[in-house]
Amino acid sequence: MGYGIMQEGAWQSDGQYKRGPGTLCDNLQKLMNQGIVGEAPRRMARDRPRRRYHPITAFGRRVLEQDIERPRRGFRRPIFG
Repeated sequence: MGYGIMQEGAWQSDGQYKRGPGTLCDNLQKLMNQGIVGEAPRRMARDRPRRRYHPITAFGRRVLEQDIERPRRGFRRPIFG
């Protein structure tokens, strides 16, 4: 589960983001349990039987948008001091 995600993460981070399949599977399962991503059926008949697709859900998109917006809003009070 998640081979394509591992490859894309490594590529986009110039090799800085490398996670093993166990870590990625655990994280992907947590995202599914939280409703952030789902599991879609195979796209093509020739897909390997173990291949899965995990599209982001509408709820997941809202969570992502909030995470992107958070740094732009700044902090309400100083973190230190």
